[in-house]
Amino acid sequence: MHQIKPDDEIYALGSKAVAFYSARKIKIIKSRVDIDVNFSSSIAGEIGQELMGYYTSHQFDEIKLAYTKFINNVTFTPTALRLFPIVKNKVVDKAINATNLQVEFEPDAQTILEKTINLYLNTVLYGTIAESQVSEQASRRTAMDAATKNGKEMVEKLNIKYNRERQAAITQEISEIVGGANALAEN
Repeated sequence: MHQIKPDDEIYALGSKAVAFYSARKIKIIKSRVDIDVNFSSSIAGEIGQELMGYYTSHQFDEIKLAYTKFINNVTFTPTALRLFPIVKNKVVDKAINATNLQVEFEPDAQTILEKTINLYLNTVLYGTIAESQVSEQASRRTAMDAATKNGKEMVEKLNIKYNRERQAAITQEISEIVGGANALAEN
């Protein structure tokens, strides 16, 4: 959230993202709430194509993907991943320039770049959505485990309280019966 500037626009994926950014009055250019357990690679491809269209038409000058990174069953980290622009690694660039290699592409470099970019977007989007879903399910499981444990503890405490009240009532009845029997015996 701290990285968002006032003029930024959001392409929100999922109902939680829509609710989050709407509540903070951040402009949502488009949203998709059909992100669920049936999320597939083809849906990721559609979203990737839309994002690529925004970027190539210069409507977006940078694209970042915010998602929940799954660490383990109790640790999830909000993470922002920059998709575009792709920054060249200077170390690799220097190594290529040092060898003066002439690279020939077949098919042409443009076709390879387009296919690779689409594959990159599809893979990253699918992976991050899957990771966010795993985080959500792990969070739900943890919450349900805690609720089950609390429920069992409550049942235990209520059983003890019930048994004490029942024992007190029985003791009271026995005392009344014994007291009544003693009163009759004295007469």
